[in-house]
Amino acid sequence: MADNTALKPVVLSSDLPVFAVLDGAQFDDLPSALFEGDFVHRPLYLDRGNGTADQLRTAPQLVWLDHDRKAHRRNEDQEDAVPVAPVLERLLDMVEQRPALVFWVCEAGGETLYRHLRGINKILLSVDAAMDRGQSYERNPLSYQDEPP
Repeated sequence: MADNTALKPVVLSSDLPVFAVLDGAQFDDLPSALFEGDFVHRPLYLDRGNGTADQLRTAPQLVWLDHDRKAHRRNEDQEDAVPVAPVLERLLDMVEQRPALVFWVCEAGGETLYRHLRGINKILLSVDAAMDRGQSYERNPLSYQDEPP
């Protein structure tokens, strides 16, 4: 079992903005749990309308630890950060002992980290690459065999 509470002093000691990425596969419905917990969060998988409900519920989520939806509702005109400790405490309570949490530090802020994490899985393919663009990327697109060697 994961001891997520052991990370609390490390996270709270950071002088830079800290964010959490949660593995949605460890929860029944992570987006709903985050919404109900008043966390500010964004999915790291892009939903273009072709994802199943299971894919959307289990997508990883980036969570801002220095923002709180309750605080934003009270101060809608302000973008002030809130103390990390109460948000972190609620997050650790929600996660419990699941191995579902990774912390990130990003001096440039949440939007920059979000763009970075969203771009990790993107690849560029040359337009003249010898491949069947209809093939699944689950296997080698250059292979004409059904089974891997």
